[in-house]
Amino acid sequence: MSSPLHLDLFVVLYKPITGLIPPMSKGEPTWPATSVSLISGERDAVLIDAVLTPEDAGRVAEWIRATGKNLTTIYITHGHGDHFFGLTTLLAAFPDARAVTTAAVIPDAQEQLSPDLMKFWNAILPGQIPEHPIVPDALDGDVIDLEGHQLHIITVITVGQSDTAPSTIVHIPDLDAVAAGDVAYNGIHQWLADTDHEKRMQWIASGEQIEALDPAVVVASHMRPDDGPRCRPRRHQDLHPRLRPVPAREPFGPGTGRQDDGAARRPRQPVHPVDSSPGRL
Repeated sequence: MSSPLHLDLFVVLYKPITGLIPPMSKGEPTWPATSVSLISGERDAVLIDAVLTPEDAGRVAEWIRATGKNLTTIYITHGHGDHFFGLTTLLAAFPDARAVTTAAVIPDAQEQLSPDLMKFWNAILPGQIPEHPIVPDALDGDVIDLEGHQLHIITVITVGQSDTAPSTIVHIPDLDAVAAGDVAYNGIHQWLADTDHEKRMQWIASGEQIEALDPAVVVASHMRPDDGPRCRPRRHQDLHPRLRPVPAREPFGPGTGRQDDGAARRPRQPVHPVDSSPGRL
């Protein structure tokens, strides 16, 4: 009989950036807070995503070592550099671990290493980007086995749309949880630069696929450090409040009286990650 699984979160704080991207509100411009998920059994563990900078990846490595678990796999949900540039540091710290993603994601990840995009990353975070980022290998199949538990890797829709495409999510049935990558954001404005109206509608459909799994917990890759993971969204707008067009004079949100049939069918789980004391499910 396999041992129970645990889900732990580590949230990297907002990171000041320079040049290129202007501030969207008062104060200095920042890169959004970013979470990684550690799914562990009795002995082994799987990490979902790998943060951006070597410094942050080093802190994630220390956090994993403190659990005493054997890291076997690092799964990358999509090809944005802020989710896999930390692989260089993490694989040096855990040389027996493998870094994988779906084959469809690899070309997008490789594009992040192009001169133009590396110039972008080095411009906004000078001196903080690895010189030779590692691109994950292709996962054989769509399941990662963790001590007899299956972690299902799901391409969210045919084109796999979130703030980029293709994107994937990780469904952990034994925890009734989904690690949503950039399909879900929590308290942080989405990255919309690479989307248009059609892609945003596809992104909403991706969120609906998560809802169809009916998970108790949805972990957003970009979340407020003082907030917990999104648990049982009350409606699709909760996953994507800025993506769905809103007709004039038809407000939505708390206090408007608009409900859906699945509202609050489950209690929120007590998972409240902070930067160095992650929550556990």
